[in-house]
Amino acid sequence: MSMKHMYQQAMNHPEVIEKMMEDFDIVMNIIKVEHPERYRDIKTNLYILVNGYHFDEDTLNDIYEDMVNDDGSRVPKWSV
Repeated sequence: MSMKHMYQQAMNHPEVIEKMMEDFDIVMNIIKVEHPERYRDIKTNLYILVNGYHFDEDTLNDIYEDMVNDDGSRVPKWSV
């Protein structure tokens, strides 16, 4: 059974959704420890799915960590 199918079946059972969210948090913590770069990607993608491209401070800081400017610096800078 796919995750999508399980989610659809659980929609009418709040206690099941709560348990699924707890399990999801456990899995995300494992990914964070074992694959930090992948964790950042998943976290950013989930945030965008829920909120669009309006980043919060944590998500923006995650993006800054990977950003490299043309001059090789890692300081956020933009030109208008």
